[in-house]
Amino acid sequence: MDNYCRNCGTKLNKNDNFCPNCGQRIKSNKIGDIKIFINKYKKQILIVCSLILLLIIGVYFISKKSKLYIMPNHFKSEVDTIVKIETSEDPLAFYVYITENGSTFHKDKNCSNMEKPSKVTIDYAVSLGYKACKKCFK
Repeated sequence: MDNYCRNCGTKLNKNDNFCPNCGQRIKSNKIGDIKIFINKYKKQILIVCSLILLLIIGVYFISKKSKLYIMPNHFKSEVDTIVKIETSEDPLAFYVYITENGSTFHKDKNCSNMEKPSKVTIDYAVSLGYKACKKCFK
């Protein structure tokens, strides 16, 4: 079956993307174009898909890393248990102590005669609005 330009009627070759007479773009076979693209870049597509899969797997396992965070006392009224997010403490995290009614976090759980201090990461304490104790953090 012969192909002709829809714009000017010029006979077209099988691999023409544009009409040689008027320059009109020839409607291409999209599925054929995709197959050609995939065959041409098969190795690169495989590498990119593999990297994306490894990234997804890595994010999943990092998110499942084990640590134990204890909810501060002022959250225990809402959540009446210690929330176990992870099972072991992160050796790279810096832990501090806070109290339910306090406004500062401490390095030493005995500082300022705290009652029932909760051990949390410094990032968590800061996110709750706690400030550093002037005695502990000179």
